[in-house]
Amino acid sequence: MPGAMSSVAETLSRKPCSHCGGSEFYVKEARFAGHAKQLLPLDSWFGYAEGWSRICGGCGLVQWFVTQECVETLKKEAVREL
Repeated sequence: MPGAMSSVAETLSRKPCSHCGGSEFYVKEARFAGHAKQLLPLDSWFGYAEGWSRICGGCGLVQWFVTQECVETLKKEAVREL
């Protein structure tokens, strides 16, 4: 996942914060579990989805991202908003 995370982080780093317009961000790997089962396709009751968070150093806005594999599974299981 580090390769996927770094490529997305590089793309996002060119975009300012949608809340404050800031340009200082921190990226960290994350595992989504617990209540995430309601939103994300998890393997089992104790499963988790991998992804990362992007946090604005100016205002603290947190953006969450999941892996492309999780997105592909979600496309099969969820209803697309039109």
